[in-house]
Amino acid sequence: SAPTQIAVSNNYNYYSTFFNGSTVVGPTTHNVYAGSSEDFTFECWFYITGTLASNNMIMGWNISGFDYIDILSTGFQLNMNNTYTVTNNTQTWSIGTWYHIAFSRNSNTVRCYVNGTLTNTFNSVTQGIGSGSVAFQIGNWYTTPTYPFPGYISNLRWVKGTGLYTSTFTPPTSPLTAIANTSLLTCQNDRYIDNSSNNFAITPNGTGLTTSTLTPFLQPVYNYSFTQV
Repeated sequence: SAPTQIAVSNNYNYYSTFFNGSTVVGPTTHNVYAGSSEDFTFECWFYITGTLASNNMIMGWNISGFDYIDILSTGFQLNMNNTYTVTNNTQTWSIGTWYHIAFSRNSNTVRCYVNGTLTNTFNSVTQGIGSGSVAFQIGNWYTTPTYPFPGYISNLRWVKGTGLYTSTFTPPTSPLTAIANTSLLTCQNDRYIDNSSNNFAITPNGTGLTTSTLTPFLQPVYNYSFTQV
């Protein structure tokens, strides 16, 4: 008989993680971040589902040094060892919308981006990022839900040693991959895993944490043919 067409969704990596006062936890390691004057790129997508507080942690990794990336009610910031803060404080966010944010350092110049648009440039940034005195946490600062993120985070990536962005760009339209120098790539599967070559153990912490097919990307659909016999 004639082949019958069926549509199959290939959604590997087309996931996000929903944080509801919970976190995912990784190891205590400096392999993720960047030392003094070292180039780096941090990027992710996020989707807010509730009212923002003064600080809403995307990621935190050093209690004593106060290293973190958080969303503010009027922007976002990267705090580097409690010594230098890279801040965009002119951005407003809407509930139920995907946003891409990025920090990229090239030769001690740190640039901030929202949806690929360059919003701030900071020159002569020689401060390194703290090594982390506790396990890094995504969706919060550290072990208790002090500044939880209210919503979804997808495709969170650290690239250590390379500043990917130097001007306005178009954010990727498909899931991120472990390009050269990727030190962490997570929040993109139906499990809690790190897709970088480090393969860090990622552990759920708290209740209300789930993976979701809600992502900033349009999932591809493939048609496969088979013959009934």
